[in-house]
Order: sequence, then C-alpha cells, then structure tokens
Amino acid sequence: MTYQINLLHADIPQPMQGDMRLGLVHEGNQVAELEYRWDDKQFTAVFVGNAPGLPHPAHPVVLLQKPIAAIQALKTEAHVRPTDVFKDHQVSIEVEG
Repeated sequence: MTYQINLLHADIPQPMQGDMRLGLVHEGNQVAELEYRWDDKQFTAVFVGNAPGLPHPAHPVVLLQKPIAAIQALKTEAHVRPTDVFKDHQVSIEVEG
C-alpha cells in the first residue's frame, strides 16, 4: 500500500534545529500527521492519528520512520534542507502488512 507524504509545515533554521510536519495521504485524503522536532539535545517524533484505523494499518513507529528514510533517499547535494526534496519530488512510502 502506498501513502503519499505531503509537507504541511517546516521551520528548519539550521541542520541541528528545526521542526517539520508532514501529512500522510491515501487516495487524496490526509489520514494522519507526522510531527518532528529536533535540536542539538533531542529528537522528537509524534504520530497524530489512529494507526489501527488507517486504510492500511501499520505501527506508528514505522509510519514515522519511513518518510524520513524516503526523504533522505531522494535528497541530493542540490537539496540544502530535507524539505527541499518536496520542491521537485512527490514523496511516497510503501507500507506492507
């Protein structure tokens, strides 16, 4: 099952400080949000939604990890910040059951 990942908000003033909010989208409908915050002392990731109630259920940790891995896989030297990937790519993840 494929979920699209949309960038909803980002504030990344420097590599070791920022926050980013992503939308988890299935067939054009946002079904959850993924929130990430980090600084030089901690990293926090929050799944906002009902993972068992998703069109294709998965553990929230999987749903938080896969978008970051997908963004990193698409990132090139031309992409200064992770959010730059969204300027020229549609980010998606595969979730298996």
